[in-house]
Amino acid sequence: MRRPVDRATLLLGFAVLLLGGGVWFIATRPIAVAPIVDLGSGATAPGAGVERVKPGPLAAYSETLKRPLFEPTRRPTVAKPPEVVRPREPPLPPPAVAKAPPPSAEGMKLLGVVRSGREPFRALVRTRDGESGSWVVEGSQLGPWRVVGIADGRVVIEAQGHRVELAMFAEPKPIVKR
Repeated sequence: MRRPVDRATLLLGFAVLLLGGGVWFIATRPIAVAPIVDLGSGATAPGAGVERVKPGPLAAYSETLKRPLFEPTRRPTVAKPPEVVRPREPPLPPPAVAKAPPPSAEGMKLLGVVRSGREPFRALVRTRDGESGSWVVEGSQLGPWRVVGIADGRVVIEAQGHRVELAMFAEPKPIVKR
């Protein structure tokens, strides 16, 4: 029984035949080699009978040296004056912005601090407008204030770059940076 031949096999076979024919055609062509002229046999070579000139000193070619070979106009290049590098002026400082006073921490009270096992500290803080307290952890917001630290018996809050420490049984006091 004969197997049917698919198209890919036929195309591949045809390509191999074409390639083989091309190689055979190139290999069987004669190579044309022009004879090399032997100067000793008296035959004239191209340029024979032309007198050779020895170059003189470079000073004799001063006009040629003045016209650069690789310039399209063959005119001497004009040296550009060196660029003056000016020092950069320092940038103007940003305009002074009047800092707003920090929000008031009056009326905020620390009611308690709790830590349970490996849990972080939690603090119960009462704000001036609320009668009940809010449980907070570090990073929590209390109105405009952000809780930045909680420890035994105290909480540090921050707003607009100002820090205030809330302590149990005491009024809030600002933390002065030195």
